[in-house]
Amino acid sequence: MSRKKAHTFFSVLEYISGTITHTGIVLPEKTLQELNQPKRVRIEGTINGTPFNLAIQHIKDGRRFLMVGNTLRKEAKLKAGDKVEVIFTLADPDEIKLPEELTEVMEQDPEGKAVFSKFTPGLQRS
Repeated sequence: MSRKKAHTFFSVLEYISGTITHTGIVLPEKTLQELNQPKRVRIEGTINGTPFNLAIQHIKDGRRFLMVGNTLRKEAKLKAGDKVEVIFTLADPDEIKLPEELTEVMEQDPEGKAVFSKFTPGLQRS
């Protein structure tokens, strides 16, 4: 089995405006060049030691960023303006890591499991 290449960069959590405003981390151009992935790509890693599994998003001005939602921000104890260290590897876009509790519940509810299995990987992650 081959090892995934780990990427590390330092940045700042900032407000990113578009249709709505998000908090996010803009990826440095050097990191994007190393990735050489023009399309949307899923990554997994840590932000200041807190685990995440996210997709790299596009901004209309050409930059790319990680959207950092409320849950991840609270877990990492971050607020806009904080410095961050991001360490990540590319993730399998079709792999879904379900919480053990959800797996157990679905085993008890075959009908619910059948509905869930029809969802796209993105909806299953949501």
